[in-house]
Amino acid sequence: MAEYHTIRLHGPWQADFFSSPSKQQQRIKLPLVNQVWVKPEFAGAIELTRHFNWPHEDAAAVYLQVDSDIRWTVWVNDHSIVPIDEANKTSLVGLLKPRNQLRLRAEIAAGAQSNIREISLKIS
Repeated sequence: MAEYHTIRLHGPWQADFFSSPSKQQQRIKLPLVNQVWVKPEFAGAIELTRHFNWPHEDAAAVYLQVDSDIRWTVWVNDHSIVPIDEANKTSLVGLLKPRNQLRLRAEIAAGAQSNIREISLKIS
């Protein structure tokens, strides 16, 4: 894999917990490893939102990397994307603005406690 400059998106993240019939919010900071950050009785959708600025003036490519046990659906500025992996090398440069929004959403079963090790931008 090419050499990248990494920007870790630790936080703060807004976490919205959607469980019928209610919605709860909290602020989280990454990484979340071996921590109880979802109530054991919670079952429903979790949405994480974070804003970030244009990562680098002369970036030729910008990739999103998500290192988590959770399978997230991801949007950058309301465009659905796939985080970087060995099969996906799609740059986000064409989607980025001076101010950006990153949103991740997943469905969680009751009792699930998953790790989010890192969410980062890889810049080349």
